[in-house]
Amino acid sequence: MRSHPLVAILMLTLGVLAGLTAGAPAAPGPGGWERLGTGATPTTPALNGAVYALNADAPGVIYAGGAFTDAGGNPTADYVAKWSGGTWSALGAPALTGAVHAIAYKGGKVYVGGVFANAGGNADADFLAVWDGTKWGPACNGPFGGNVVALQIVGSTLYAGIVNGFTDSYGENETSYYIGGTVATPVTGLRLGTSLDVLDIHNTGGETWSIAGYATYQATEKLSLHLRAEYLRDRGDQKFFVDSDGNSTNPDRVLGLTATAQYDLWKNVISRLELRWDHSLSGQETWGGSTVDSTPTLKNEVMLAANIIYKF
Repeated sequence: MRSHPLVAILMLTLGVLAGLTAGAPAAPGPGGWERLGTGATPTTPALNGAVYALNADAPGVIYAGGAFTDAGGNPTADYVAKWSGGTWSALGAPALTGAVHAIAYKGGKVYVGGVFANAGGNADADFLAVWDGTKWGPACNGPFGGNVVALQIVGSTLYAGIVNGFTDSYGENETSYYIGGTVATPVTGLRLGTSLDVLDIHNTGGETWSIAGYATYQATEKLSLHLRAEYLRDRGDQKFFVDSDGNSTNPDRVLGLTATAQYDLWKNVISRLELRWDHSLSGQETWGGSTVDSTPTLKNEVMLAANIIYKF
């Protein structure tokens, strides 16, 4: 089989999320209000200062920012804190040095803006900083130049690219086209995307292209669920999926469905369980089930894979 041209496919979704989720709240008080935890003792406030910003975009988590220097009795939870599982916790050490006025969340990272300097001891993290789960760092190149009082992650994303003569399969006689996009949704944790990938072999009959749709749901801070549906058209003289003898290794028309569950074990280690089903829409039998004469006999192919992945 020829190797497929390398086409950079990036699915980045910036969701507009809604909803507020908290763990183990106290019993409802007057007027239906509930408090999120307590301070060092049951009679002290959960936070010892004003709150200027709240963010609940991470499933099951609330981030609070303000002028407080203690959250849930934790003296290291200065100016920003995390409410999860019924308790308050700090975001790393050393603590921030000034009040937080804005919070945004995306892809497991917490962005904060305020009147602080040197977040987490980083000289470039002034006024605007990002918490990646283990340390604070600058959210842009170099320190920000002034107080930040608002943050927002907005919009949908569109990607497009053209690659010409990238592989040895057809030399400079081939061009790959890619366009993909993601859309924001109002459903908490849900992201949607689509893409079109086309391989054009110049002056050759036939066609090779695929179109796909994606859905990702961030169920918890560590667990995400992914669905992918794709349609492949590959036929004619330029048929791409063939072996060294020119025999087809894929039907001319294929429907593929993939379901993936991903769980982040640690910062750089993730686990994945994936189920994929490919179905021949053209009726061709090109997979598995070889008989004595090695003739494929199956119109369906199923794969189940479990992976442990380390991210460098």
